[in-house]
Amino acid sequence: MNTILITGVNGFLGSHLAKKLRKHYKIIGLKRKTSNMWRFNKCSDINFINIDDINFIDENIDYIIHTATNYGRDGGSLSQIVDSNLLFGIKILEFAVTNNIKAFINTNTMQNPLSNPYCLSKNQFENYFKYFDNVKIIDVHIEHMYGPFDDKNKFIHYLIEQMILNKDIELSNGEQLRDFVYIDDVIDAFRIIIENIDLFDIYTYCELGSGRQTLLKEFIKMILLIFNQLSHTNSKLLFGKRPYNKFENMNTKADISLLQKFGFNPKINNYEGIKKTIMHQLMGGGSNLL
Repeated sequence: MNTILITGVNGFLGSHLAKKLRKHYKIIGLKRKTSNMWRFNKCSDINFINIDDINFIDENIDYIIHTATNYGRDGGSLSQIVDSNLLFGIKILEFAVTNNIKAFINTNTMQNPLSNPYCLSKNQFENYFKYFDNVKIIDVHIEHMYGPFDDKNKFIHYLIEQMILNKDIELSNGEQLRDFVYIDDVIDAFRIIIENIDLFDIYTYCELGSGRQTLLKEFIKMILLIFNQLSHTNSKLLFGKRPYNKFENMNTKADISLLQKFGFNPKINNYEGIKKTIMHQLMGGGSNLL
């Protein structure tokens, strides 16, 4: 059985990956000593390792999935964002080379690097890949993923929480075209990448999303509609109350043709994904993903 090291295992994507992939792979979850592990309960089949102990791992690792990231939404400094998204990533790549890892699968963003420090630091990290031509790198640029157990400061979680609290929500005009992809489809794409790892080049740029575009305003209105089908809110959507980020991409859609060659087929549409996400949040947002 192959072994996968997942960085940021306590995060939204990392925890979902650990849950699904542990059925077919040995999972080593890399975390900080101070990481909040609220997404986990019974998980004796996952080997959690603190970052400081990474060089003491005594088993061979076949693949690394690098999900650790700092969005900078909790008041973190620029130096903390750069340290997490750039310097730490380089250290993990160096670890991959030293330990003859078969493949390094990176998680990246499709947003404009100038949008915010998070996007800029992720863009800077990928510029260093050219110095690591002795390890296979699959650079997965993910569009807007969402689902249960997401972070409270993420956009969709915030919208639902405001509806639960019956608060009006100030928004931009919502004219952005976005590609929303449910977390289960994201995990399926990573599974397909790992299963076909030998067919990827030494470096592969890969986009991941649903392959479908939705007007942001319509997506938000769908959230309100489904919320009122499941519960009730007095919240009003106040479009036009907030300005656009001048560097924001107004038109994004993932080109999933590469993944489709390997059998990727997104299964969860927006309505189903939103409903699953709202139901989870209405039940308290629950811990214990595993």
